[in-house]
Amino acid sequence: MPLIAVALALVALTAGGCRRAAPAATVQGSVTMDGELVRSGRVAFHPVADGPTCYGNIDAQGAFALRIGGGGGLEESEFPAGEYIATVVVTLPSRTDEAIGEGGPPQPGARLSASRYAARETSPLRITVAPGPNVVDLDIDSAATEAPTEPTGETAAGAAEPPDEAADDRGADDPPTPAAAAETAVGDDAAAEGKPATDNSAAPATPAAPATPAEGSQP
Repeated sequence: MPLIAVALALVALTAGGCRRAAPAATVQGSVTMDGELVRSGRVAFHPVADGPTCYGNIDAQGAFALRIGGGGGLEESEFPAGEYIATVVVTLPSRTDEAIGEGGPPQPGARLSASRYAARETSPLRITVAPGPNVVDLDIDSAATEAPTEPTGETAAGAAEPPDEAADDRGADDPPTPAAAAETAVGDDAAAEGKPATDNSAAPATPAAPATPAEGSQP
């Protein structure tokens, strides 16, 4: 029985040694933004298929090296070759006088790169990683190149000037006639005195009353 167990163990080891391991790769490179080397930030390679995500910090010379699980410095680690989507976030250097919580890492600086490079779903950077050493130089756009956000319809409507109702009623290009202006003035005066407005031009002339004869005069 012991001999049979030893034989089975040797067969298992031999079979395991014959399996071909997935081709390994390493990646180093640099990041430029609007043609200039950056000084701080982070790069990540996300596999299109199954596999680990690799990360690397960007140093002050714009260089990075990828490692499985992250880590700083340029000491790269091996990971499977294949198709990857790269994400890049370029920031201002971290402020050493501001930390995240007590005893935590420094507060990261403000983002300088365009937002589309920050997410796997929107990044246009598709990289083919070949077996063995790879040098990948990434050139991206800054946030300043992004189009400004368009205002919403409600906001734009609220900023519009109110329409001129009087101009709509009479027409913006039609000034009031002299007769209409005089009629308006008469109506305004009558309204101020609490009396109805009258049209004197249409009223008939009142005849003069006959003279009354004096008492005791002869007819």
